[in-house]
This record gives sequence, structure tokens and C-alpha cells, in this order.
Amino acid sequence: MHTKTVSWSRSSLWASCAMKYHFKHVEKLKEPWAEPLAFGAVVHHLLEALNRESSIDESAADIAAYLEPRALARFEVTLSWALPGSEHPPLDPLAAEAAQMAAAWYHWPQRERSIVEVEAPRTRDITHLVDDLGTGPELYGLPHDTRVILEGRLDAIADRDGAPVIVEYKTSSKLWDAFEFVMQLQPEFYAYLLNQEVLERHEILVRRTKTLPPRFLQFERRVAPAAAVGVEQDLRAFLDHGAIPARNRGKHCRRCGYVGPCFGEVSSSLPVTNGGD
Repeated sequence: MHTKTVSWSRSSLWASCAMKYHFKHVEKLKEPWAEPLAFGAVVHHLLEALNRESSIDESAADIAAYLEPRALARFEVTLSWALPGSEHPPLDPLAAEAAQMAAAWYHWPQRERSIVEVEAPRTRDITHLVDDLGTGPELYGLPHDTRVILEGRLDAIADRDGAPVIVEYKTSSKLWDAFEFVMQLQPEFYAYLLNQEVLERHEILVRRTKTLPPRFLQFERRVAPAAAVGVEQDLRAFLDHGAIPARNRGKHCRRCGYVGPCFGEVSSSLPVTNGGD
């Protein structure tokens, strides 16, 4: 028996822009270093570290001082993921900001504290979706007996009176962006992945400004598996067409790290004619 793993991040990326999916996962082109993505990755790393501690009886300033070297090391790791030669601002101030944000979050009264599992992997067999297409695993050039597994990695799982709560963290630079995050998040996916009703909690960390400290928001939604029909449709479309690059609609093109190869400004094995703006 062979296994093919499909991640939600890949299928959702394909749904938003098949071209970007192709450059990132098929051609494996690196993107320029992007501060917002790197900052979010570092903050997630720090929150994970704090969640693994049963209790830290320290001030926010002391926790930040403890986390800052770890944050700096993680920023340096994010550089290794980026296109060589990518420009970036000085890392020390970013590391200090990320550490201070994580430390302030740790003392936030509304933070979910009953964490029982951190960076929790979960899987579900979705071979039936491939079989429903009538193509079978041969779509991927794999043996006929291949199982297709959907995987997801939850930021954390908490226990609330014996019921599981899925905890997701998001970082944002603007308060308005934070509300937009809430509208775009898809708890339906977790209901589908776990095949059960879920209570999903989002803790949104908004970066500080010159006049305001970091701000934190929380949003919860309960979703039943029956509400996840759209997720299965999206996954079926991805499994049917995910290996086929398609022209995107031009949305977010100017902010995309692959804008060079997408518009033919950087060499790529894929001949592209893209009308996005």
C-alpha cells in the first residue's frame, strides 16, 4: 500500500492562485523574504514555546528578554527559506518586537490557558474523493493501491470541560486586517478533517504601532461536519486539477513574491501569459 499526502495549505493555495501553487510546489522557486510572513512565523514559534511551559511566573519584560534570542535565531531561519539575496530590515528590532508581543500575549487575561496539545497533527483518509473522480491515484502517476491522506497541523488544542477546542493564532499589522482574518478563516476545514463538530477559537495578535501597544482579539465559532460540504468540493477540485497550472485572476499580484516569474520577468520552465494587474 502506497500513500500520497495532501495538505490543506497546498489545496487552499491552489484555490487562491494556481500559478503561485505551481511556482512554489512544482517548480519549487523560492520567494523574496517578506517581513509580515516572517514575523508571523516567528511569533507562532514563540507562542508554541510558551504553550509548552506549564507555568511561567515572570513579568512580561522578563519573558520578552528570555524569548528575544530565540526570536532572532528564528528570523535567521526564515531567511534560509527565502530567495538568496533578499533584502530585509535589521532583524534585532523585529526579534525584540516579536518577543514583546508574545510576552504580552502570555499575560493577556483572555488567553486560552487549558492547552493540552501544541502543533497537533491530524489526518483523514480522502481516497474516496479521488475514486469519485473516476481517475484514481493514477492522477499523480502513483500505483493504483495508493491511499490519499489529508493532513493538517493545528496550532493548539485546548480542553474545555472535557470538550476539545481548536486554537488558531493569527498575526496582523492592522486592526482592520484582523477582522478580515476572521471573515476568511475556515473552521469548516477542521470539522471536515476531524469529522466531528468543532469549537474553533482564534486568537488574533495585532502588531503595535507608534502610539499603541500590541492588541489581542478572540473569536470563537462552533461548526458541525455537515457545514463542511464546501471543503470537500474544494478538495475534489484540487485533486482533479491541482497538477495543472492555471492563469490567476490578478488578485494580490503586486504583493506576491512570484510576480517576476508570473509575468515573465524571471526565467521559469513554465511559459506564462498572465493578464493580472
